[in-house]
Amino acid sequence: INSAFGNDVPIGKQLIYCGNAEDFFADFVTVNNFKIISKISADTMIRFRKNKDFTLAGIMVPIKDMTQPVIVKLKKDSYIYEIGKGFIGKKRQLEARFNNSPLALYSIFDREQSAPVFAVGNTVRGKLLDFKLPVLTSGRIYRLELFNPAGEKVYTCIFDRAEKAPRRPIAYTESTGIWSAKLTDVATNLNKTVKFEVK
Repeated sequence: INSAFGNDVPIGKQLIYCGNAEDFFADFVTVNNFKIISKISADTMIRFRKNKDFTLAGIMVPIKDMTQPVIVKLKKDSYIYEIGKGFIGKKRQLEARFNNSPLALYSIFDREQSAPVFAVGNTVRGKLLDFKLPVLTSGRIYRLELFNPAGEKVYTCIFDRAEKAPRRPIAYTESTGIWSAKLTDVATNLNKTVKFEVK
């Protein structure tokens, strides 16, 4: 779970649990306002990480426990997104299920989210693309994919801050015509695809 979320962004409260749930509940609820209401094994790992405008939740269970959901009661109705899949719903509790993997990742928001604001300016070969990107906030990760006129993916960039933001020229050997770019908010799986022309 550590590697899934990363450790390089200072974002305030984070809490990792691994061990006896009964000994842990009091501090867990005090710090994060969440409560685990299903029975879990001592080998279950849970991490909640508070970002600027949402909370990341990671739950990993032993393979033998993958058929059993982990249910977490939230402080209030929240908008829940499963990472890699999208919007689950507005709910008072998170029901983590482990259909294909023992690890489940979720984003929890106070408000419903929208697709990222995104644009790419027209350009010519030999020039850097002009990306208009969303404001980068703590904990938010984006994936940019670039497709040439034949529909082939020719570039992918994953970034979470300005110094990692995409810088991509169009080479003189690349095709002219209508290209497309897709920007995905990893926390919600919401995305926007735009078209632009290379001359």
